[in-house]
Amino acid sequence: EFYSIPHNGSQSHAAILNDVISQTTSDLVCLLDQRLSGFIAGWLSDLVGQALQKGIGAVAPRLLNQNDTVVSNGMILISGKPPQHLSKGDKKDESGYFGWPRLCRGYSALSEKCLLFKRSDFDDAEGFNEQLHDPNLIGVDFCLRLKQLGLRNVLRPSVELYIDDRNDENEINASDLAFLEKHWHQWFEADPSFNPNLTINDDSKITVNLSPKIDFPG
Repeated sequence: EFYSIPHNGSQSHAAILNDVISQTTSDLVCLLDQRLSGFIAGWLSDLVGQALQKGIGAVAPRLLNQNDTVVSNGMILISGKPPQHLSKGDKKDESGYFGWPRLCRGYSALSEKCLLFKRSDFDDAEGFNEQLHDPNLIGVDFCLRLKQLGLRNVLRPSVELYIDDRNDENEINASDLAFLEKHWHQWFEADPSFNPNLTINDDSKITVNLSPKIDFPG
């Protein structure tokens, strides 16, 4: 089944998604931003193969700009900052911190631009939060509710899709961010998918936190 989501000013983005997904009969749902390109044979089966494994919530590919720089390679939650896209702005062939950009690994949140998940998990998580309006933060909230169900959200960097994200540079919705930081306070304070003694600077680079939260023995 393929559904094109209309632009309807009378409904929020989350409400439209919930309405469309409620009409599906498929076991799996894949959200695709209309600006995505670069699809090659096997991209979907790769994501599906990961999503069907036990304990997996959402699955996403690595997202790139047309100039082969990274748009999103998983998302990190840090106190006092909006959700951060790992490796954003790096060249796609950079190995990054301990090779993280090249690893299939779990993250607390993933970009909603391409997100694959089981319909049953969507129902268990009670769909997308219609109190929120920022599509990016709607996706973060959904991913965290999957985590709350005990599921893992996994990035598959071997699958690469391209997107023009120039229109995504608008200021983030402050009220939505305030809701997330309050409702998911413990995740922003200590993202279990990120080393608490690291941080991400304003250039989206991982750096050592000079005021570490945890001292390790020895």
